[in-house]
Amino acid sequence: MKTFKQRLMLVATLMVIAVSGYAQEKEFKTILTGDVTNLKGGPGFWDFWGNEGNQPTVVDLEDNGDHYLKLYNPSGTAFHHAQLGYDFDYFLDQDKEYQLRFRAKCKSGSSQLQFQYQNKPSYGSQGGHETFNITTEWTEFKTKKFKPGYNNVNRILINFGQNQDEFYIDDIVFGSYEEVKDDPGSTPGTTPDPTPDPTPTGSLNNTMYYDGTQWCLMLEDFEGEDAVDRVKVEKGNDASATATATVVADPHGKSKKSLNFYGAFRSTTYCYIDVTLPDSKTLSSFTNLKFDVVYNQEGTDNRYKTYHVKIGNTSTELNTSTELGSFSSGEPVTTEWRQQSFSIGNNNTGLNTFRIYINCDYSNNSNLFIDNIRLSVKASGNCGKTNQTDAGWMFDENSKTLYISGKGDIADNKPWDGYKANISNIIIGEGITAIGKNNFYEYNAITSISLPSTHKKIGEQAFCSSGDANLAIDLIIPEGVRSIGSKAFKSRDGLKS
Repeated sequence: MKTFKQRLMLVATLMVIAVSGYAQEKEFKTILTGDVTNLKGGPGFWDFWGNEGNQPTVVDLEDNGDHYLKLYNPSGTAFHHAQLGYDFDYFLDQDKEYQLRFRAKCKSGSSQLQFQYQNKPSYGSQGGHETFNITTEWTEFKTKKFKPGYNNVNRILINFGQNQDEFYIDDIVFGSYEEVKDDPGSTPGTTPDPTPDPTPTGSLNNTMYYDGTQWCLMLEDFEGEDAVDRVKVEKGNDASATATATVVADPHGKSKKSLNFYGAFRSTTYCYIDVTLPDSKTLSSFTNLKFDVVYNQEGTDNRYKTYHVKIGNTSTELNTSTELGSFSSGEPVTTEWRQQSFSIGNNNTGLNTFRIYINCDYSNNSNLFIDNIRLSVKASGNCGKTNQTDAGWMFDENSKTLYISGKGDIADNKPWDGYKANISNIIIGEGITAIGKNNFYEYNAITSISLPSTHKKIGEQAFCSSGDANLAIDLIIPEGVRSIGSKAFKSRDGLKS
């Protein structure tokens, strides 16, 4: 029987364990800052407009040596009649928390500003609409943490059309709340480099893989010898257009090859690629079209360039195809790959074979690099052992295949148990190192298993079948596997390897 002192020590120990087991607080990670000297500083661009045909003025002024914005609204009508907006080159994550921070004051001493987010160009998928009371004193404001809740939000706004006034805004910061992860080789407690690496392992054309957030079907990674043959360039009616599309080495060394879309463009000049989905799939199986881009400007033209992404069947012309969205080249020279994502929505969802177009608005030279064109679908769930999001799984009903990919060990649970009777094939992607205990216990419908070269361990009773079925499965155990748990293949005496 424990003494009071022992019981007290036990309670204290349990309290320490409980406290240390709390979820780690999320850290605010800056996405853009409002450097008002040039209205740049993030993955997109600023814009502004006013009501009654009067453009508000944006002026760099001095306030104790600091620059800030001056926005003028000539008449008070409604918040959205005068707006300062930021258009992102990608869609915000609908499940991630974001926040806008800024300082503001006004001339009259009593006015209001409003925060809003939305989709451009439809102006739908709206939210936010949070109001702030502004005085003559500089005041710091923070919006409430918000999740967009839509998969196509790509604009944030500060609306100032409600009151006739002069508004002054400074220190604009927008960011997301991220869990701080300890990354091997980095300082514990720091956030890993967020720059996406556009280089999945090897050539993945027509292959499903997990990118850490979503499952993707790779349509074109430009690694094959004939990749350039699958890309076409149309110059429309303008014989002077000099656009070319070639497969070249990645200018920043992150992937082996990428597509270089280069030249002087017209609105009728574009490159396109025809795609046929495997296994008789259609676009209805996917949520977004995604690819990676990096931009290098050549010459003296520093203007932003807008690229349009369209989709249609292979007999559709550019001007009758459906536009999924657009993105800006950003800074004249960019040094990091960034991801572009466009919601498919209800556009051409029944197509198995289709055409993807990319074209530019401007007639001057443009130099865009494109890589890893892919379709994404929400993962059915996560299954990482150290961190749930390190690995993801997805079940394809058509092929009766369970896909697992990501990095690290699979947790000792069975989140896919609802498909137990239907799973015939299991494909585990590169990066996964271990199958957990009982992961596929009594999954008698399994006939084939594909393990990656990174695999090191198979847990106890991982593929144990029930009874004396002696069920056969096609399996090659990689050379790197050093541990196979007891009864991992019990009643699998017909094991093929």
